Amino acid sequence: MATAPKLAFRSPWYLTQLGSALLGTAISLYLLVQHTRVTNGIQAGSSFCSLGAHADCDVVNSSAYSTVLGIPLAGIGACYFFLLFILALVSPPGDRAFSRAQRWMAWLNLAALAVDSALAVIQAGVLMNFCILCFSTYVMSALSLLGNLRLHAGGAADDRSVWRRVLFRGKTHSEGHVRNPGLSLSIVGYAAFVTMVALVPRFVKSGADQYQHADNAVEQFIAGWGKLPSRRLPIGGGGPQFGNPLARVQVVAFSDFECPFCKRAAFTLQTALSPMKDKLVFAFKHFPLDSTCNPHVPYQLHPQACNLARLSACAHRKGKFWEFHDRAFSLTESDLRNGAAAFPEHFRELLSAAEIRDCLASEVSKRAILEDTNMGNSLGIRGTPSVYINGKPVTVPLTVETLRKLVEMEAKAGETR
Repeated sequence: MATAPKLAFRSPWYLTQLGSALLGTAISLYLLVQHTRVTNGIQAGSSFCSLGAHADCDVVNSSAYSTVLGIPLAGIGACYFFLLFILALVSPPGDRAFSRAQRWMAWLNLAALAVDSALAVIQAGVLMNFCILCFSTYVMSALSLLGNLRLHAGGAADDRSVWRRVLFRGKTHSEGHVRNPGLSLSIVGYAAFVTMVALVPRFVKSGADQYQHADNAVEQFIAGWGKLPSRRLPIGGGGPQFGNPLARVQVVAFSDFECPFCKRAAFTLQTALSPMKDKLVFAFKHFPLDSTCNPHVPYQLHPQACNLARLSACAHRKGKFWEFHDRAFSLTESDLRNGAAAFPEHFRELLSAAEIRDCLASEVSKRAILEDTNMGNSLGIRGTPSVYINGKPVTVPLTVETLRKLVEMEAKAGETR
């Protein structure tokens, strides 16, 4: 009795195909989850792959180019890689359908790499930001295509007909025949996987109770946005800002460094507004929920909020506010329980121990916070975060999509004023 060839799982290039497909699937699923969290305002901090101003996965993964007809590209990528895995798994080298499966895989790889190239150009030329994980999926596609070529090369690296054989004739150096393992079952499994991918955003959003809201309520808010009176707030030019000071759109956020909702909002605001900084000016204002430095609140809800606000004012005078902003919002509850005595350790790269001591005792830093809280009080603020776009309060949950839509509406409205 003839025995099935053992080439399949001894071929490193076949294993490369399987491995790259599985890894590409896993990375794409992670990007899909992050896309959902970031665009819906659920994410409380940067993803691990957000490495700096020009290597921020969250900015790329929430941009206008992260979806096609409303479908996240990450979800499409997950389905593409899992299809590669299924095709390779059910038709290993030696199987009668191997050549045909590899031909389909090669064409899929080439199409994906063409799309990847376009996305890479967009990241470099339009977003001016790079997603390391996105590029890793591009590498997975390239490895899969390389597996196609090597499995058909028959050991002849200089064989110029390899491409023709892969894409058209599909002939392989493997011989023999093995039974196709469960093609029908694989089709059912793939259909189940695609269904699961389609449901991932719903599962992610359902896990964040405080951010569930009716879509029609948000739509109604946006529909009535144009009827609200628009005005510029007197933010001055000395406080923390970024963007274009001459822009028609002004975004002001009143925040508290010890407020967990402010931490989430800060991340959402940064992700949503950074790519639009030419269209707007963003101003950060302090409103610590702490009666120690904010006479407009009758309680001390956040005992370290005033200290952090004062230190941020001193960091701002050194040109290091945004670095302090990110560091302060990354403090854990345990860090905050340790109090001001631990600040020299947390902020040693931004402020020396002597600067921290002097800043906390400074009347200058106290006055800077009081100016912001007085403005917040004049607007009737009672909680944080409170965000205003051209003087209009945003009273729905902050999401990347909502913020960008409101900014675009104000920019267009400004052109007609």
